[in-house]
Amino acid sequence: MKNLTLRFWSLLLGWLLLSTQAWASHAAGGEILYAPLTGSADRYHITVRLFRGTEATTVDFAESIPLFCAKNGCDVASAGSFVVQLTRTKRTDPDAIRCGAVVNEINMYEGDVTLPPSRWLLSTLQENRSISIRNISLSDSHNLHIESFLDNSSGLVNSSPKFTTYKLPYLSSNQAHQYSSSAFDIDGDSLVYQVAAPRENKAAAIQQFGCSNEISFYIPAPNFTVDAATGALRSTSAAVELGDYVMPIRVDEYRKLNSVWTKIGSVTREQVYRAYNSTNLNPTFTGLTVNSSTTTQPLEQIIRVNPGQTVALTLTATDPDAGQALRFVSDVPDVVPGTTLQTLNATQARLTWSVPSTLPLGRYRLTVGVADNGCPTNASEVRTITFLVTNQVLATGPRRPLLLSASPNPFQSQVSFQVAKPQPVVVFDGLGRAIAHLKSRPDGTVTWQPAAAVAPGLYFARTADGKQLVRLVRE
Repeated sequence: MKNLTLRFWSLLLGWLLLSTQAWASHAAGGEILYAPLTGSADRYHITVRLFRGTEATTVDFAESIPLFCAKNGCDVASAGSFVVQLTRTKRTDPDAIRCGAVVNEINMYEGDVTLPPSRWLLSTLQENRSISIRNISLSDSHNLHIESFLDNSSGLVNSSPKFTTYKLPYLSSNQAHQYSSSAFDIDGDSLVYQVAAPRENKAAAIQQFGCSNEISFYIPAPNFTVDAATGALRSTSAAVELGDYVMPIRVDEYRKLNSVWTKIGSVTREQVYRAYNSTNLNPTFTGLTVNSSTTTQPLEQIIRVNPGQTVALTLTATDPDAGQALRFVSDVPDVVPGTTLQTLNATQARLTWSVPSTLPLGRYRLTVGVADNGCPTNASEVRTITFLVTNQVLATGPRRPLLLSASPNPFQSQVSFQVAKPQPVVVFDGLGRAIAHLKSRPDGTVTWQPAAAVAPGLYFARTADGKQLVRLVRE
């Protein structure tokens, strides 16, 4: 009975301490990455990035944070598990979205740990979450728990995927938005993306052990969908309500072991996006050219490249708001070996990638963004570009139409997609009958809002030049 009483009072004291910290609502997200140290099979360098909201509070993260390393489970009280402290090494500001104001700060924590062959869950937590997140009830009463997973039980060595952009998504009015949560994997592993649920861990905050749980009274963020293959984010047609929303994105990592695709790791980035009321229209990329080619192609088209080859993309962007200046941004040079971004002129930038000769064959995604200088809120776009690293000689036969993506798809009342350049678009039904003639906006965006008489089913939208095709499903 005495032990139960002491445990009760210790738990009560912990909860009281948590409640007194609720005003310090600065934790806006984060991620945990890992990479093997050279010359060691089980020593890993850990990098934790924590996103701090700076608008509503001056409260900061501590100079060191705990990293919970749970072996074969989620509880660090289990055999072989341990806790280490990571030290803050850097503060950076991502590309701003508010004129003259930093609304988010990235805090980097680093350290080395030994992870013998096993199944490892790496996690950390912070008190408290940002206040007034619209899709979490009483958000500042929940702590922030982020985690990553490594399965090196077979003795393999693995680097986690690394997200290639730190420009956070945002929404403005009811216009279409494109952002990215794509990641780069130096090992060439297969990546799959999905929206995850935010987690918390009250037990670990009090006792330094215990498993996390999904937050109750959480509603999935309604304004973005993620492409499972590329990590690209597209805004939906859902009504936009002003405020902040949490949207964790998890990328699972698969590798073929003994001819079987096996999950060997995962990384979850928890991030917050904001919906603003603004009349500033988004700039948009209109296309790119590869190396010395003068043929413009859409950013969705896969770019083929060989190991050891250098490829240069000239990207062109435009802004529908007259008089605004554009800036090109990319975090890829800090993540992907051999990459650089150079601004060429007011509307163009060059992304260059000297592909490492040792890079495994496969698909890799790089990101680049464009933003304007409109105030009080800069408008922006971040696009995902897919490279196929191959040692094959490319065929010279006739090119098939480029298959574009649409959002939302399937759809009910309205669907949108973007073509490479402004032009007419025709929608056909499954029998090849033209049922709608559309015209793209100056930025290439096309929206189809079929009449109620148009039956649910499969439809195809084709550009006038026949080079681009969209598969549409009406529910």
